[in-house]
Amino acid sequence: MMNYVVGVDIGGTFTDCVVVDEDGRVTIGKSLSTPPDFSLGALNSAGDAAKNLGLKDAGELLSATRLFFHACTIGDNTLITRAGAKTGLIMTRGFGDTLHMMRGKIAEGLTENETAHKSALDKPEPFVPRKLVEEVPERIDYKGKELIRLNVQAAEQAIDRLVSKAVESVAVCFLWSIMNDVHEKQVAEILKNKHPHLFFTLSSEVAPYLGEYERTATTVFNAYIGPKISGYLQNLQSILKNKGLGREPLIMQAYGGVL
Repeated sequence: MMNYVVGVDIGGTFTDCVVVDEDGRVTIGKSLSTPPDFSLGALNSAGDAAKNLGLKDAGELLSATRLFFHACTIGDNTLITRAGAKTGLIMTRGFGDTLHMMRGKIAEGLTENETAHKSALDKPEPFVPRKLVEEVPERIDYKGKELIRLNVQAAEQAIDRLVSKAVESVAVCFLWSIMNDVHEKQVAEILKNKHPHLFFTLSSEVAPYLGEYERTATTVFNAYIGPKISGYLQNLQSILKNKGLGREPLIMQAYGGVL
């Protein structure tokens, strides 16, 4: 029986499928994308490729697939259209304005004419409004030493306040958690135990690098798009498995690798 490598890429209008067989032959499939459930378009494009291969349907193709690669722009589109989850942010006390202050410089990427009128420029609206930012007493120094223990009660109260405001996702970004993530992990345990339905992201996991604004913004982005991406991938994985795919799909990343 022939084995295949399958790649599916979802675009705004069309979803493309490329199949490579053991002999290196390439077969193409194509279908319309199907928002809001893009997994249907992914399956349809695989079905079109299967038909072009002379197979019965997408199930026969997927049953003989040894590697399945998938790429999509759902995350990008969620950010661009601001259609993500209602997100709360928990930060070290005294640093709650980090996301809203942004960087002082706003001229990167602008034309000479645009930079000549910087007073007329507006910074983009943050994905988390200030009323959904909570500050919690804790402090780790730049060497990873604990200076102030996490105030667990304050953390629980901060989470409860966010939940009372109907957040669907929480970003956690403490100062110097990249050197010692113990406090972020404590907050993660509180979230898991008290509000297991909430999606959450820790900065020490998603963006463990210097630059408090960049790290905060990246963590917020992940929390903002995470529920939609997670739900989509879980649904896609279930559909592919039911159609015969015997292994985990590999998801293409912007840096060129897969997860």
